[in-house]
Parts: sequence; C-alpha cells; structure tokens
Amino acid sequence: MSDFFERYGRCRHFFLNRFCGINSMLAVNNWQALRNQVRKWDKPVKGSKGKLETVYNFQTKHWVGALREACANIKSMWSNLANRLKKLIQGNENLSADQRHLLFFIL
Repeated sequence: MSDFFERYGRCRHFFLNRFCGINSMLAVNNWQALRNQVRKWDKPVKGSKGKLETVYNFQTKHWVGALREACANIKSMWSNLANRLKKLIQGNENLSADQRHLLFFIL
C-alpha cells in the first residue's frame, strides 16, 4: 500500500511541476478541461494503456485524482500569493493612492 501512495505522490508532483507556472494559471481553474487535454496527450490510441498508467503503474482514476489534487494546491498557492501581495501593497507607505489603485487593478 505504501508503494501505491509513493507512486501517487510522484504523479501528483509531476502535475504540480507541469502546471504550476504562470502559463497554466487559467488552465488550472478548470481541472476537468485540463484532464481532457491530458487524456488526449496520454492515450493517443483508444484501448491502449496510457503513458501515465504505464509510468506510475495504476489506473486512470488514480492519476485523475492526483491531477485534481494538484490543481487545488496550485489554485490555493496563487490565492495565498495574491493575499500576501495585497497586504504588502496596503502596508507600503511609499505608494501613492494612484499607484495602489493601479496595483490592485493589476491583481
């Protein structure tokens, strides 16, 4: 059983590394669409075993769970970063009101 959890963790880590960048920020919000993209990439021939199933040696439902969990973690990390930036902007006395407004607009 511990072997399964180790493989699950490696699969989740793979998805975290692949989709944690700023280019994937919008894709992570809709994990179902991302799952469909990964399925197309993973299993080009219907009925064959996918690459992720072969590498991590478990069923599709398990890598889908790892993807869903990774997307939730990534969304949480982006949200936490935005909250920290908002606090820093509010606490910075060197910014004018217009500069603050612009930074909040960008966020």
